[in-house]
Amino acid sequence: MTISMLRKESEGKLEFFPPASSDKIHELTKRFHGFSLTEYIAFLHESNGVGELFSEGSLRFVRNMILFDLDEALHWSQAAYQDSHLVIGAPGVDGIFFVLDQKGQQVFAHMPIDNEFVKVADSVFDLLSKSLAGELRL
Repeated sequence: MTISMLRKESEGKLEFFPPASSDKIHELTKRFHGFSLTEYIAFLHESNGVGELFSEGSLRFVRNMILFDLDEALHWSQAAYQDSHLVIGAPGVDGIFFVLDQKGQQVFAHMPIDNEFVKVADSVFDLLSKSLAGELRL
């Protein structure tokens, strides 16, 4: 799946943002050099974060950032995990973060109550696709 396919599929359900800066992407690759980041970086070149849209009449706003902007991702990765995991977003409930670890491109939900990591998607694009389809199970 590509970002253009996601944009088309989202039909106003998701908000995409301008790309991340080259400097921030460089900081990401430097801090997380052992991680498999090819797909995530490709995504950041297209959109620096993705939010769920809420619409009612003419009212329209982002209510939750499924994928954080890169500044927030880097902040939470350090604050919550001392960079052992890369925080990429959140479902917006119970302090759960979506994270990548060094092993691959799979996305895990960190459940802080049980301190458990549960695989939720095979990739960043799979996470967004599942979110759109209402198939994310936490």
